Amino acid sequence: GNGLSWGGAFETVAEAIAKALAGDMILVNAGHSESTAVAITMSVAGVHVVGLGVGDRRPVITFTADVDWNLNAAGIVLENLVLKNDSDSQAIVVEINAADCQVRYCELREGSSKQFLVGIDIGGTAANNADGTKIIGCAIYSISAGANSGIKLSEISDATVIADCVIDGDFGDAGIHNPTAFVLTNLLLDRNIVRNRQT
Repeated sequence: GNGLSWGGAFETVAEAIAKALAGDMILVNAGHSESTAVAITMSVAGVHVVGLGVGDRRPVITFTADVDWNLNAAGIVLENLVLKNDSDSQAIVVEINAADCQVRYCELREGSSKQFLVGIDIGGTAANNADGTKIIGCAIYSISAGANSGIKLSEISDATVIADCVIDGDFGDAGIHNPTAFVLTNLLLDRNIVRNRQT
């Protein structure tokens, strides 16, 4: 398909991303399910990926290898998607490497006896790459032992917002982890529920 109608829809999210232009919105149909052993990389600014459906009807993308979803251009939005881990010790599920990106109302789930090490990594490889990141209304679950953090603030960034999230897991570091060397400015943590099952 050409991706311009439901009858001509792309088969995978990666196909749609490869065709997207700056500012495009990609709709992922309710009930859609796909697996990937290849990283999903977004390098076009302002692309918005929206999952349709509520609860179990939300689109599910399952990672079957140690790959991640990379947000590498400014202003990218992921919304209302379920991202499931099916690769033991998957290093990162979503990696934010650009400014003003948002992850909204998404759910990250562990697989059966398989954990991700980091759910959402904010910061990329250099200071201030991910300024203005917003993580809003997300649920991050990794109950079995093996995860390090639900959200990791892995570099210096400014104006990061993490709000209205539920983070529950057996985390070696923390539900929200900011390594000591990386000092954030204007960080807002608001109305989150964070549970660490490690003592």
